[in-house]
Amino acid sequence: MEYDGDATIGTSDDLADYAPFTTISGSLLVESSDCDDIFLSSLEKIGGDLIITFNEFLTELSGLENLKEIGGRLTIKDNDSLSEEAATALRQQIEGADGIKGAVEISGNKVEEVIEQDLEGDVVITQDGEDHIYKHIKTLKGKLVLEGLTLHHAAFPELTKIEGDLV
Repeated sequence: MEYDGDATIGTSDDLADYAPFTTISGSLLVESSDCDDIFLSSLEKIGGDLIITFNEFLTELSGLENLKEIGGRLTIKDNDSLSEEAATALRQQIEGADGIKGAVEISGNKVEEVIEQDLEGDVVITQDGEDHIYKHIKTLKGKLVLEGLTLHHAAFPELTKIEGDLV
């Protein structure tokens, strides 16, 4: 089902209006919304631009899991609670499918602290995405626990030593 024209989302009620569409022929603007995710799981293609900006409460982009093509530019910027990693993951998802035809700008989103040293104490990872803040650790002077039903993958590319247990 195709929505003909541009779409704007500013509230969670707006999401419901666009939820059934697989295609938006124009651009999609998500701005100053009260949403924590953009639940448009049917959406596969946007003919114009996708602009996600100034969303204070937005923490996830997983609701766009089926988006495969953007005919214009992708802009994800100035979202206070959205991590750069979530924005980059959406970009990679779309680039890996049919692609993004225009320019890409990802900036001004939440930057989480990255630990770049040896770490004393235990690290517990219970869901995907939590491992990124530990990606520069070389030595863990405690135990590393990986657990939980939502954990499918974790990577520690620089970790060479765990002085405690690996659970």
